[in-house]
Amino acid sequence: MTIAGYRRNEAAVPDQKAVGKLLCSVIIPTHNRRQLLEATLDCLCRQTVDMSAVEVIVVADCCDDGTPDMLEVRRWPFSLRTVQHARRCPAASRNAAAAVAQAPVLIFLDDDVMAAPDLIEKHLAAHQDGRPAVAIGRLAPASVRGVPGWWRWLETQLEKQYRALIGEQREANGLCLYSGNCSINRRAFLEAGGFNEKLLHSEDIELGLRLQKAAVPFRLALDASAEHWGYRSYASWREMAYTYGRWDADLIFKAEFPSALERLRGEFRDRGPVRRRVIRFVLGSQRRLGAFVAGCRAVAFTCGVARVHSLERKAYGAIYDLTYWKGVADGLDGLRAVEDVS
Repeated sequence: MTIAGYRRNEAAVPDQKAVGKLLCSVIIPTHNRRQLLEATLDCLCRQTVDMSAVEVIVVADCCDDGTPDMLEVRRWPFSLRTVQHARRCPAASRNAAAAVAQAPVLIFLDDDVMAAPDLIEKHLAAHQDGRPAVAIGRLAPASVRGVPGWWRWLETQLEKQYRALIGEQREANGLCLYSGNCSINRRAFLEAGGFNEKLLHSEDIELGLRLQKAAVPFRLALDASAEHWGYRSYASWREMAYTYGRWDADLIFKAEFPSALERLRGEFRDRGPVRRRVIRFVLGSQRRLGAFVAGCRAVAFTCGVARVHSLERKAYGAIYDLTYWKGVADGLDGLRAVEDVS
């Protein structure tokens, strides 16, 4: 099935009989990750709910690695629907699946997350009242070997965010919406307009902010857990940090998100006076930034080999932080706008 010409507002009308029978639609976009995708689907075969009442929609975006053949040849204990298109855009892939989904709850998973046996059960519990809501699942650190230090650092940061949510030091809101493991009431998703297909990154957070603005409640479903087995290269990880910084800076100029500037100011303030001075000094020169990052990476590599993981994480954390604030500075033509720490 091809929906290459799909446009966001042209959502398919589901068959009402099917909607009454199905508990949820699990949506998984993928691009040339056949082995990881197959492992992800294998985990869905071992769920605690009746999988005959679950449909899984895989969107194969420009896949030429045999993914469609694997999906067709294997037998699955659930209804599997495959959508093929050539958009090269995760947001478009998720929207295409949501347009043909026939269940009242959409569960979004990445193609590299290994769901715990009760993941679907826990997501459904968060929507049992039938009201529009967003449920935030947990992306747990991978238990497999070979995950590089920079990605282990990111896993640690994500675990800190989950602990803050559990301890109520952080509010469950649109900034917590990660499309790797979350669920959304289908009606609320469609009324919000789905994912913004113009965005190649942060499309999940942007949707979360729009859902938050529409007063759709956010619920924690951190017991709906899945291990995140995939990871980015070092260069891609740094690019991600930079693009997140640019994205946060861009939010300041969007009238619909007026709190963006105060949030950035608060995050910069939280760095403390010494770290703020270091950030300003290093970002004042591209040469200094390059030298500092190269030095931190050398320290991280050495500590990784020596298994001094606490220092390794600090070195990678410094690289990420500087790269992120470089993105912010480029987006705001400097850090002056966020340096109001009074």
